[in-house]
Amino acid sequence: MVRLFGEVLVSEEQLNLKFSTDPNPNPKEAEMRIIGLAGSPRKGGNSDLLLDALLAGAESRGAEVEKYTLNRLRIRGCQACYACAKTGRCKQRDDMDRLLPALLAAKVWVFASPVYWWGPSAQLKLALDRMFPFCHPPLLGRVQGKQAVLITASEDKPAAAAPHLRGMMREAMDYLGVKWAGELLVQAYKKGEVKNNPAALAKARKLGQKLARGK
Repeated sequence: MVRLFGEVLVSEEQLNLKFSTDPNPNPKEAEMRIIGLAGSPRKGGNSDLLLDALLAGAESRGAEVEKYTLNRLRIRGCQACYACAKTGRCKQRDDMDRLLPALLAAKVWVFASPVYWWGPSAQLKLALDRMFPFCHPPLLGRVQGKQAVLITASEDKPAAAAPHLRGMMREAMDYLGVKWAGELLVQAYKKGEVKNNPAALAKARKLGQKLARGK
């Protein structure tokens, strides 16, 4: 079953958070764990549905999958204080406290977003900015070698709408040492429109299955 996050906000005390900056990965990280970040503000939006299809495909091949709906999480903007560069952890206490450890534990990151102004949604951009701790020791070595996938949905054809978002994400992942493992860029505008595109949904499921096999 896909583990869903973002429905309920909880405190750090309730989470009993254990955020490790140990450069040696936990043995549990060796499992095929795939995390999906849903950047759409619309539940059941096109990028959201494509992400669901990918995660379902991965789960069908034995992967452990988690989905975080960013619009339902409490994530503040990066304050450029650089505290994380020293400690590996942001000074702000919000839902990134559970998202960052989840990203560290996963082998594959799947970013799903509609294309807004040729870029990502505000929800995804907030989370990306708060991944700044991964740019510095002691966490930098913990993300190198992971894999990333991008899913987009846009009103116009992806060739015209998505190149800037795609380029931004590829450059960011390359900077972190995260391998680009695939992308699915789909033209779909009205909410749920992608349901009328079974080929795109099938591609998403197939990509998830491929990721679960470690390919």
